[in-house]
Amino acid sequence: MFCFYDNESVIIKVMNKMTQRPILNTNLDSETFRSYYYLKEELVEFCRDNGIPTAGGKIELTDRIAYFLDTESVKKVTRNMKNTIEVGLITEDTIIE
Repeated sequence: MFCFYDNESVIIKVMNKMTQRPILNTNLDSETFRSYYYLKEELVEFCRDNGIPTAGGKIELTDRIAYFLDTESVKKVTRNMKNTIEVGLITEDTIIE
């Protein structure tokens, strides 16, 4: 992260925020967790260590971790099933639209 400001104190505050990021562990509360940036690899590792499903993107992982930090229980993953259309019997005479 690069910040180019004329005010040196702003840069120092940004750098302090970056260097003081808490380690992702079960001692965090969800509010603190959500206020910092973590790499997806860090989120996946935390999930694996705590029995949380690792499927999905950063948003899904972040939501599951925040839920876990608040409740100490694992949020179940719901999978959206796509509706399929029943086509019926297809033969050589079937017209495809």
